[in-house]
Amino acid sequence: MKKNRNNKPANAMIFTMFILAGMLIVAISGAYLISVGITAAGVQMQSTRAYFAAESGSERILWEFRKNGADYGTADMGTGVPILEDLNLGENLSFQVFHNIDPNTLHNYRSVGSSGAVKRSVEISF
Repeated sequence: MKKNRNNKPANAMIFTMFILAGMLIVAISGAYLISVGITAAGVQMQSTRAYFAAESGSERILWEFRKNGADYGTADMGTGVPILEDLNLGENLSFQVFHNIDPNTLHNYRSVGSSGAVKRSVEISF
């Protein structure tokens, strides 16, 4: 009895297609993971920049008290209007300092740093 050996190239072609499809799935999954990692790193960088801008605002208010004798705590200012701000720290980087009304302490401030669309805040009391 004769065996039909004509389908061997077709089997090799199908096997090759399955291997290539598997490699494509692995490559696309890896590219997606790398893309998500790059995006997360960018958000973390913006968050860190915003935090340091907020720290800059809190240092600025402390400097104003120590060097210039400024007393922002005696005025009855609400929390919606910034008492200090620097909107030009660099590319999309700024801070605003707000007076928080707290009956227990006269000097209670919140500094909000912005970097792009990310905001971070730091509160100081003394």
